[in-house]
This record gives sequence, structure tokens and C-alpha cells, in this order.
Amino acid sequence: PVLAVHDMRPQPRVVLEEPHVHEVRERLETDLVGRNVLAGRWSFQVVEEYDDDYYAVFREHERRAREELMAGRRHVFEAEMKDDERTHGRAGHAATPREASGA
Repeated sequence: PVLAVHDMRPQPRVVLEEPHVHEVRERLETDLVGRNVLAGRWSFQVVEEYDDDYYAVFREHERRAREELMAGRRHVFEAEMKDDERTHGRAGHAATPREASGA
């Protein structure tokens, strides 16, 4: 199977077809379309570097701290806030998906 990817790039030709905007269209097509967002990088490369060089390290530190300090529990503050804010016994205010399904 082949994964079809839609072309999400800006298409200035569609917007700027009038003859009097030819120079503007040319300038946009040659200077912006295909331009790096940072030196030598398109946005996907910036995201990949962030994921690999920073976020992966951050996630590992966060996971270790959570294991050591919170017995691995995630979103502890939010879970406590949910329990404080919900109306116990009211439809749409179940504490867990299991409770919501009646199991």
C-alpha cells in the first residue's frame, strides 16, 4: 500500500494570477516557497531536532521523577482537581471511564 500525502505547501499561483501582480508572485515563489525556517532546516527538521535532542531527554527525566516521587502516577494535580470539581453522581461527571460505562 502507498500512503498518499497531500501537498500542504503554500500555493501562491492560485492567489496571485492577475497579470499586474506577476512581480509579487515571482518574488514570493523564489524567496519564500522552499525557504529554510532556520539555517539549513525546514520546519520538520527543527521539530525532529527538538524531539531528538531536547524533548526525549526531558521526557526521560520527567518519567524518572514521576516514578521516584509519585509512584508513576501521571497528571496528579489534574486528577485531584477533577475529583474536587466534578459533581459526584451526576451524568457526565464520572471519575473514570469504567465508572462512566457502569462497569
